[in-house]
Amino acid sequence: MAANIKRFTISVTSGMEAELDSVKKEYYDRETQNDMLRDLISRGLDSLKDETHNTKKQLM
Repeated sequence: MAANIKRFTISVTSGMEAELDSVKKEYYDRETQNDMLRDLISRGLDSLKDETHNTKKQLM
């Protein structure tokens, strides 16, 4: 784990909580919830970068 970690709190809907619980059981069974959330956030950010990059390429 990185030495420079910032802590923050988020609120999720009950629907999101159910989805996160399901994802945890199916894909992250041996990981902590924190590790799962960091991974999902990282994947989402990477996906957003890819999406933005592809959109820029299409405009050229």
